[in-house]
Amino acid sequence: MSIVDAAKQQISSAVYTVKDKASDILTAAAPINLKKQDLLDLESGLPPSPSKSHGPSSWSYIASFKWARPVAVLVLLYCVALLLLLNLFWQLPSRDTLSSKAHLQEDEELLLKLPTNFQEAQAVKATLALYKENYSGLVIALLICLYLFMQVFMIPGAMFINVLAGSLYGLCGTFCVIACVSTLGAGLNYWLARLLVREVLLGLFPGRIDAFGKTLQKHKQHLTNYMIFLRVTPFLPSWFINTASPVVGFPFREYIMGTAVGLQPLNFILVQAGQTLGQLNSYRDLYSFWNVSKLGICAILAVSPVLYQRFCTSIPRKRTSFRTLRRTSLS
Repeated sequence: MSIVDAAKQQISSAVYTVKDKASDILTAAAPINLKKQDLLDLESGLPPSPSKSHGPSSWSYIASFKWARPVAVLVLLYCVALLLLLNLFWQLPSRDTLSSKAHLQEDEELLLKLPTNFQEAQAVKATLALYKENYSGLVIALLICLYLFMQVFMIPGAMFINVLAGSLYGLCGTFCVIACVSTLGAGLNYWLARLLVREVLLGLFPGRIDAFGKTLQKHKQHLTNYMIFLRVTPFLPSWFINTASPVVGFPFREYIMGTAVGLQPLNFILVQAGQTLGQLNSYRDLYSFWNVSKLGICAILAVSPVLYQRFCTSIPRKRTSFRTLRRTSLS
């Protein structure tokens, strides 16, 4: 064998050895990259965002009946809370007792229900005003418990309770109570979803949860501002924010801080609207141009610190790139 042939053989064997080593390195590096990404997410306080490929589809999850136990517990909690609320409702005096104290007329109707429009809200307000004269504490307890019940169990229509409370009591006191109760209800809904129905939501709505988790990853450095923005703007319903936040790993501290601030602009508008409930006929009267403008200003204020920080960090980069370009042109 000549020297040239021996050299060729050694070179070819070295090339194959390098290829084998490179494939082994790439194979071992794949899980390492995933672990690094997980560590980055954990350092920021967020777990890896859920993905549709990591879990079963919705139909397969339904067929597995893994949802049966948490849903049964949820139904049990709902029934217990409903019984407690009905017990409070049954403590209201009858029509005969109320007519003897409030001088109720025979043809005057009493309406106690969750209103679905402003005409029903006006009738319910008139009935609650009669009870308020002699049973003010019971009316306040009923409104607070009903508000918490609807928020915790994701029942729409809590906005009418804000309007009714504003029509029955003063603006400042009612707003402070509604601010505390709405924040408490959102916090209870957060823990209910986190401890009980997290796997159910992941199994039934993998696409929506995955999209919300990816969006959350983009704003993980400004979670409080992002939550304030979500609460002020109507892009996502409140029940979805409450239940999806613990599923995608939204930290509770940033969640409750953003909720406590972000819910108040709309709460104030609703309580203020209750002061003039007799003049409201439709949702257009509630969401007037001035009210929508106030919500828009609050949304801009929520994201302004983030925009300011990005603007401040972009200026040094532009200066550095300009200096580098100038040195390159001079050289």
